[in-house]
Amino acid sequence: MRSKIQLSFAINGLQTLTYPQVVLLTNNGTDLRWAEFGRTDVVPNNLNPRFKTAIQLDYVFESTQNIKLVIVNGADRFKRSVDTQENFGECETTLTEIVANNGIKRKLTKLKAETGATILIRCEEKSLVTADITFRVRANKLDAMKKFFGSSSPYLNVQSVGTYGQQTVYTSEYIKNRLTVNWKPFTIPAEQLCNGDLSKQVRFEVMDKSIFLTGTDRVIGWATTTMNDLLGAKPFSLHLTNENKVPSKNSKKKHAGILVFDMVKYEQTYSMIDYLMGGHNINVVTAIDFTEANGNPSQSQSLHFKSKLMNPYQSAIYQTSTLLAKYSATQTYPVYGFGARKPLDFGNGAPTWVQAEFFPAMLPTDYNPNVHGVDGIMNAYSHALSTVQLSSPSNFAPVLRAASYHARSASDTAYTILVIYTCGDIDDMKETTAELVLAANDLPLSVM
Repeated sequence: MRSKIQLSFAINGLQTLTYPQVVLLTNNGTDLRWAEFGRTDVVPNNLNPRFKTAIQLDYVFESTQNIKLVIVNGADRFKRSVDTQENFGECETTLTEIVANNGIKRKLTKLKAETGATILIRCEEKSLVTADITFRVRANKLDAMKKFFGSSSPYLNVQSVGTYGQQTVYTSEYIKNRLTVNWKPFTIPAEQLCNGDLSKQVRFEVMDKSIFLTGTDRVIGWATTTMNDLLGAKPFSLHLTNENKVPSKNSKKKHAGILVFDMVKYEQTYSMIDYLMGGHNINVVTAIDFTEANGNPSQSQSLHFKSKLMNPYQSAIYQTSTLLAKYSATQTYPVYGFGARKPLDFGNGAPTWVQAEFFPAMLPTDYNPNVHGVDGIMNAYSHALSTVQLSSPSNFAPVLRAASYHARSASDTAYTILVIYTCGDIDDMKETTAELVLAANDLPLSVM
């Protein structure tokens, strides 16, 4: 029997103030070799770090799954091997033990000696719910934590609540020297926030950002509620509490501030697997980078090098298209190129070259990008390469607009995948980002 398990971690009592990170390693039980499986986020300058990033594993009931947890210095960014990073302690256990006890606590050791620190391993079965929850939150009447300046620099922590306490899943930006704040809207996956259970407790914690780099952020106040309550009324308000608050003699204010939820929106999300399982056909749109950044096609260093062997573009296009073709019922594929100059005159005369940031690969047509089968895609690439001149810019936005058009024009039982083959440069990042946001809002479209 298999199920998805999510492990989260908290450490107490580290002896060195640095950038701790948890690395999870596994082995198959038949040898002593450990393989890295996943890592948490890095928590800077904290002797008692709580890690936001959980690690998901497949739990196999009938198998013993060995786990090693190594605490490393995440500041060693260029030493990505756990063997080369500074080690603050480690422990070994099994996934069976963690699941059977609904989480465990272990002492960390280094060179078989105890370090004085412990690691708490929380365990939760991963929900099959796929949904996003979007918030727009503000706060007012917050307590002033910086008494000298009479203000605070508030930020918001959103925390899931479990058997072993709270796990921060989102941290907002901080707003300097304000007691009334509007944070930017944010979105959290429901499985991460409440494991898909809308009746589960969620905690909101407002913190005051320290003005000193090595200072400690202070709690202004917190409140707990459930997603059912938040989704049931708009706007929804919560009074912040703080057990350590010292009441002012001249103030009747009993709370530490007020959180106001102007928007809480729950939206079901669907993966490509959901669409496939629902009987959707896959439409594949191909876009190929013909910018001069790829190198002169007549030279062997070019990614578009013309020879009897497949160049890197041909190899990638063939392998990816062959795989995706298995999911296509029509075997009809739009193929585009971008970032080149194309000829206007295809007759016997000398052509006039014009900039073509985006064009159907089967020139000279300017209206029908469709070809049939994987061979059609390969032929369209070869035809375009022999027809255009490599140029610039490398603009992705026109490609995304075309893919969005195909996604909107497709039937209700189709899912569109845009595959962009490129050397990596993007010259219109702002426009590309905007097109991605638009496509993500309402279209069954993925981009590779």
